[in-house]
Amino acid sequence: MDKSGNLIQLQRLKQLEQRFNLTRATVDKNELSDVFVCSTRNVTKIMNNLTSLGWIAWSPGKGRGNKSTLLILRSFQDLLTEQLKIMIQNGGLNEAFNYANIFHYQHIFKQKLPEWLTIYSDDLERSDELIGLVGYALPPCHPMTMTELQSGIYVNALFDTLIRFDSVTDTFTPHLAHQFYQSNNTYFFRIRPDVYFHNGELLTPEHVKSHMIKLTKHTPLFASVKSVSVNKRWLEVTLHHDDPIFLHALADIHCGVYLDNERDPEFPFGTGCYRWDTRLPEHWSLIKNEQYFGVHGILKRADFWVTDSDINDQLEQSNISVQTEVATSNNTSNNTSNKKGLQAHSQRITHYRLKGCQAVCIAHHVPDDVREQLASRLKRPSHQHGSTSQSTQRSCQTLFGDDLDKSAYLATCDQYLDEHPALEGETITYWNNGNSALPAVLESLITTGVVLKPSNELSNADVWLNDYLFGHDILLDQFYWLLAHKMTDHLLPPVLHKQWKDAIANASDLPQLFLGIEEICKQKHFIVPLWGKTVSFTTHESLRGQSTDSLGLMNLSHLWFDKRDHQR
Repeated sequence: MDKSGNLIQLQRLKQLEQRFNLTRATVDKNELSDVFVCSTRNVTKIMNNLTSLGWIAWSPGKGRGNKSTLLILRSFQDLLTEQLKIMIQNGGLNEAFNYANIFHYQHIFKQKLPEWLTIYSDDLERSDELIGLVGYALPPCHPMTMTELQSGIYVNALFDTLIRFDSVTDTFTPHLAHQFYQSNNTYFFRIRPDVYFHNGELLTPEHVKSHMIKLTKHTPLFASVKSVSVNKRWLEVTLHHDDPIFLHALADIHCGVYLDNERDPEFPFGTGCYRWDTRLPEHWSLIKNEQYFGVHGILKRADFWVTDSDINDQLEQSNISVQTEVATSNNTSNNTSNKKGLQAHSQRITHYRLKGCQAVCIAHHVPDDVREQLASRLKRPSHQHGSTSQSTQRSCQTLFGDDLDKSAYLATCDQYLDEHPALEGETITYWNNGNSALPAVLESLITTGVVLKPSNELSNADVWLNDYLFGHDILLDQFYWLLAHKMTDHLLPPVLHKQWKDAIANASDLPQLFLGIEEICKQKHFIVPLWGKTVSFTTHESLRGQSTDSLGLMNLSHLWFDKRDHQR
């Protein structure tokens, strides 16, 4: 039976079930002709086919005017589910997805996919393919505007930077620029002649110049750039002053070189070792870029599918042994339910600790005494030590997420009301930015007598929550979070902000300078570190190279499967 026949016969069964349900019915050919929207001549053929499949019991009437009896033996939903399962187990993921879309049964596909993949992934021939289950729709993947953690694995695979930063040696290495050097306040980058964007267009120094100009307009990280010019294969960037942050910023993935995609601006063309194959809201895939100038990724392709089911809960309930090459992640701040992001799904769980924390920010215009008491309220340890409440936190001393010696809780006990007189009747406007920990923070403040007022604009807010996360280039992220992020103008007094930015050019010890800036921000209660950020992965036993950076991002080009017989 060919595949088109299966599709048509499923549609015929669906039509019958919609008209007659699953109960025995008396019908005639004219009625069935209306159901199938076909001639009466074809009715007998259709019914005989469905009968031979065992889907219906049909007794045609004998003689003119005698009606037939019909009983549907297999429900449409059961048969479609079975068909989707068989397709997936035979390697037809895309075909199954198309069937689910045709019949508007995408919810079944999402719910059952983790279970079906346990058999699909046992095939040793698929050792160079990754299948990822994720709990989010396809996020925008523009390096310059990337803000969602889920975008990171794709952006890292799709785009390249002019240079790369080696956190072990604290040095920069050539990449798209295969040579570079500095002379006075000018940097010279020789652009590789053998690099192509994913749409087939050759990368030129003019492309990089245009890209560099966009960066100077988009981010304060490049405020020191004075001019950008091209001299044959060389890009020349002159700065107003020697900027120790410049190379760090240029090596960051947010500054990856791209070519505008007019048809889909949120997904520009990159030059990376992987490129887009399929890109739909609920299914997308990356394949190896065979024209890549550098070291290829090991995987041939990586497919990502959106699933509604909680994979870990499903596996615990079914007590099955997982054999799926999956990627799925829990990026959590301990007070909230897990959010699904990228993970690798399997038989063992590995926990990573992120460098970073969740913190309350208090705008500089808030009076000093109010700011101090807000900070005191949020950082107060509770006497409920050992509670199993979801408000349990791992308290932080610094923005890097360092733990204190003991657990701490948001203070919610009324006994501390008298200790916060400056908060009584004070109106506090908070930025309603959808942060998952916001309800817990508001709950801890409401008992002090403050009047809480939401705002959808940061510029109107007195307090807000922010996730401070630090990647492998800590120096760059210190500068970004403390002085260059969009919220710092609202957070810090203008005089202090300018003073600190001016100090960078002449600082002999930048890390120490940034630590000092952070300490002042905490002492003056502009920033109140609260809880550490964590990420956990459940990884397939044969998956290798799944280490993450401190932002919890895996590098797709490092992943591979070791599926030798002794592991099975």
